[in-house]
Amino acid sequence: MKKSSALERAYSWVRERILDGTLPSGSYIDEATVCEATGVSRTPAREAFNRLEGERFITLIPRKGAQVRSISSSDLLDAFHARFMIESFTAAEFCDARRAVPEEMLTNLAIMDSVSDFATTEDTLIYINADRAFHAAFVQTLNNRPIFDFFESLWRNNSAAAINRGQMLRSETWLDNNQAQHRAIVAALTNHDRESVIATLRAHLK
Repeated sequence: MKKSSALERAYSWVRERILDGTLPSGSYIDEATVCEATGVSRTPAREAFNRLEGERFITLIPRKGAQVRSISSSDLLDAFHARFMIESFTAAEFCDARRAVPEEMLTNLAIMDSVSDFATTEDTLIYINADRAFHAAFVQTLNNRPIFDFFESLWRNNSAAAINRGQMLRSETWLDNNQAQHRAIVAALTNHDRESVIATLRAHLK
């Protein structure tokens, strides 16, 4: 097994256990458990832990392994303010320049709309990844590398919030609202309706 594929296997296995609730907030997992479950060696397991800590899914604890992070209300509020700051600015610039909606946004909107069964972790990940790609394509319309790097860093550092979203996806009401908000964002961008985009983003991100 190549090192890269071993790393992805270990990373995906732990991330999926977190997203599906098998590893709840506050629980511990060690490298040996990952190695046994995935058949990888200690090195890719350790690298997977480092990657997950960088994305703030876990916290590495000396002699105990890794602990799944808990999400506080202040974490979520800080994430909202930072995301809204970036995306509301993007919306203003987009509408003022009367840009066209990127094809990647439409592609990922279609992916999100096509997912209807969240009984599996795979479906949850498909939705979350499409959600991220949708917003990333939007921010990329700024053609501003420092801002996009900040957005990417913010998304990685707040990936734990996706855990909550992954659990909420099992709610039909949440899903309907979330899909409707994404469509409303695209509609407002198409019409270059700055105020509507920003208002929808505020509700969507919060």
